[in-house]
Amino acid sequence: MKSKIRKKILAKRNALPPEAVLDAEIKIINQLRYWSIYIDAEYVMTYVDFRNEIKTHRIMKDLIINRKNLVVPLTNRDSTDIRPVQISSFDELTTGQFGLSEPSKESKEFNPKLLDLILVPGIAFDLFGNRIGFGKGYYDNFLARLNENIPCAALAYDFQVLDYKIPHNEHDIPMDYIITPTRTIKTGRKHRSME
Repeated sequence: MKSKIRKKILAKRNALPPEAVLDAEIKIINQLRYWSIYIDAEYVMTYVDFRNEIKTHRIMKDLIINRKNLVVPLTNRDSTDIRPVQISSFDELTTGQFGLSEPSKESKEFNPKLLDLILVPGIAFDLFGNRIGFGKGYYDNFLARLNENIPCAALAYDFQVLDYKIPHNEHDIPMDYIITPTRTIKTGRKHRSME
């Protein structure tokens, strides 16, 4: 079931014209600029977009301009792990694994427990915050190690948010919020320590 959903949504996302991708990016950064959690956050971790994911270039630029602390992921293919790295410029990114823009492997790891907000990619989501990624578990492994009180917000096109509950298991970490070009969804997720 997960693979069917993944295939269907990816096909739709990959077919988006450049103007739709740009429009979604602009609408989402405009929402974030008025969102209290984003405004109050001192340390923000965001993915660096790949292919037709919701673009994060404007978000990263906004964080740098406003002198917030920008943290991005460095992936390790062997351990399916993410190392958070703080950067202050786009110049600190190089082309890494999978063709992703990432910090260099020699970058110093940032303490993820200091994060105030994590912006997460994904392929499909439901209104309960359940998420389908590429199936490797990078983000689930990373988020499982963190303080449950750090807000996690997924960035998504509206068609990526499904109106039925998607399959998930105990290792899948749900999102607290889903931000699309037209709305901010508070999922009502209970923190893991309260479940």
